[in-house]
Amino acid sequence: HGSNAAISDVVGAANVASDLATALAAQTASGGTGAAITGGDAWQAMTSSDQLEMKESLKDVESYLDLSTFSLLEGGTIVNSKGTAVYDESLYFHDTESSWVEYAEDDDADVVGDYFKIQSGQNIARYVVDFTTNLESDITSGTLDDIEDETINLLGKAYTITTATNGTAGAELTLMSGANQGTIDSGEEMTIGGYTISASVSSSTAVEFTIDGTDVDEMNKGDIEPISGTSDYIAVTDIDYESFSGGLHRATFWVGADKLVLKNGSSTEVNADSISGSDVIISSTESGGDIVITEIEINMTAQDDYLVPVDGKLSDEIELEGDERGILFGQNWDIEFKGFAAVDTDEVKLDATGSDRKYTLSFTNLAGETAELPLVYSNVSGMFGGETADKRLVLAPGADNITKNDYFILNTADPTTAGNNAKSYVVKYKGADKTSASSPKLDLEILGVGSQELSMDKTVTVGQTLVTLKLGGGTFTFANRSSCASSDCEIYLTSTDYADGENLTRTNTTASSVSNYLRTESNALINITDGNESKSGRSGDRLAVGADGAPWTVNITADDTARDDDDLSIASGAGEPIYYVSFQNGTDTTDMTATLTKIPSWISDPSDNNRNSYRTRYGALIEEVDGDDSPSEVVITLPDSIIEPLVFVSSGEISVSTGSAGGTATELGAVTVEDNEVASVASKNLIVVGGSCINSVAADLLGQAACGADFTGITDVAAGEFLIESFDRSGQTAVLVAGYNAEDTTKAVTYLTNNVVETAVGTKLKGTSATEATVVTAAAD
Repeated sequence: HGSNAAISDVVGAANVASDLATALAAQTASGGTGAAITGGDAWQAMTSSDQLEMKESLKDVESYLDLSTFSLLEGGTIVNSKGTAVYDESLYFHDTESSWVEYAEDDDADVVGDYFKIQSGQNIARYVVDFTTNLESDITSGTLDDIEDETINLLGKAYTITTATNGTAGAELTLMSGANQGTIDSGEEMTIGGYTISASVSSSTAVEFTIDGTDVDEMNKGDIEPISGTSDYIAVTDIDYESFSGGLHRATFWVGADKLVLKNGSSTEVNADSISGSDVIISSTESGGDIVITEIEINMTAQDDYLVPVDGKLSDEIELEGDERGILFGQNWDIEFKGFAAVDTDEVKLDATGSDRKYTLSFTNLAGETAELPLVYSNVSGMFGGETADKRLVLAPGADNITKNDYFILNTADPTTAGNNAKSYVVKYKGADKTSASSPKLDLEILGVGSQELSMDKTVTVGQTLVTLKLGGGTFTFANRSSCASSDCEIYLTSTDYADGENLTRTNTTASSVSNYLRTESNALINITDGNESKSGRSGDRLAVGADGAPWTVNITADDTARDDDDLSIASGAGEPIYYVSFQNGTDTTDMTATLTKIPSWISDPSDNNRNSYRTRYGALIEEVDGDDSPSEVVITLPDSIIEPLVFVSSGEISVSTGSAGGTATELGAVTVEDNEVASVASKNLIVVGGSCINSVAADLLGQAACGADFTGITDVAAGEFLIESFDRSGQTAVLVAGYNAEDTTKAVTYLTNNVVETAVGTKLKGTSATEATVVTAAAD
């Protein structure tokens, strides 16, 4: 609204903002994974039972589109002397080797990321016009005269069939379409499509145009020529010539034209260019001087690898590869990749610290609490679990003794089963009073949560319950391994809430493997394994692994079968591998080594080959920095469910809201600005409330500031009326909502916020009440 706006205009702007906020919240709160689409026309690659997944092709989701799924495929009828031919339109997908979203490197741009990819030589789509009632014509001297000059709608565009012939390989059709059609008599001058055009019709086969003072080569019906100095064409669809004095000398033409030539068995021709990869089949039969056309199909084949980035379009990538955009038949549709539906994520980090001789593992648990676990360290004696010799990691807290400053893991349920939703905690034993103290306490630090002082049972002997910890809905009991007559006695876990028999009861005295587990906030499973624990009773062994011993490993999987989809099926008990690393000790002169299993192959950063990354099909993103003289550091971003790529077959400009994770409503925020602040929203679409008399942005859109009768003169909106008109504003859309006076503007706002209004550039509505408006000008196709 204007800075000098009437109070009713200010209220109107606020009402529009409120209406937008309500609509956005309703769209994004409804599911958490859906995408709200505005503008244009689009089919999202998904069905009611199948969301699109990484590396799942369009063909695997839906094999074809028709009017029920993509309104551009409207079909139609052709009425001629042979009858009424009814036709349907469809887009078929056949590629199962690509036409999907994957994590890749764009070699041309030297950028690694997520792309919608169609592989060279693969089918983009097959467009089919199916005449459910046959299209028929006489064949007269090779001409299909019952088809010529008829109109056919293909992919939302109306074409005139300027010539139709029966060639050696079958039917041949020349089609014309354009932004502006005109009919001009010889010697006449007219302005159309921004051009001043005159014509001289010299015969039934020749017309010469002059456009803005520049002559165009002589043209015949069906010819197309470029307009000098522009990207537009002029095309002739018909010539009328009567060879007597005063006879009709007239030409019908398109400005901003498209010319298509469809010949059975040949490539499509677009504006006189033959399009490689766009092949035509026209199915027809001939009998007794007649022809019957039953189907037209265009097979579109990728001429290179096309990588469409987030917020990109296939048509732009085709042009970048140097191929003709005409591969996308009709040039009125596209395939767009809008990124991923919103999903909650958390991070797991493996960081090398302490002169590269230590690793820490950071994670966030199901309760949303983040902890940093000292994982392994190494020295000349071997490799050990924990931070230092007196701050070790005890993987078997039920079998091994826990001494002061040791770390161990607690789970509120068996973490090896995803459905248990176990909360995982890293705990540090900070010591205990001696039982002779008046109120002895045992101190545990829950990493990411805080410390807890637990009251000790003063009467216990070795092996009896000493303290009880309640944490995350679980109950954990600990007994003392050594006498607590002295402070900081050794303890061990006796609780059976976590039903891992190995960690509670294992008593073997030979070298073996021992594991413990963590559940992340996204319910992924982390498996930490000491591959060669030298266990000798309960003597407090440091879980050492020598240089020749089996390694420590960290394995991360997505194993929650309730969070997969149909194409990627997570096997119960196995899961989808996300990351696997093994740690081994070096010598006193080398760093610890971290060996990564790279599934699938890592992609190196083109600008830094020490940086590698990949994304799993589940959607986990793994980013690794592998320094020349240090072990790898890794950040893993884990989604809480399988991610959903947002791919659309579209027509026109579409805008997509990816929704919000967890189904939480997205807030619109503050979006109202005064006209003197409009520079701050130069890149945004606008709804401009108020007339040009008091709103400088409205004045820019209408070409001048005008009040009263002057406003009527430039808008045709009189007292008691309003307009809602859409303009192009530096590549963005500006919708003007203005009345003859403030009261009429209020009616316009009420109408806009209570009705579905087309806002494509070029649309103009005029109304007289808050409930009624009519379209004065519709947006051009």
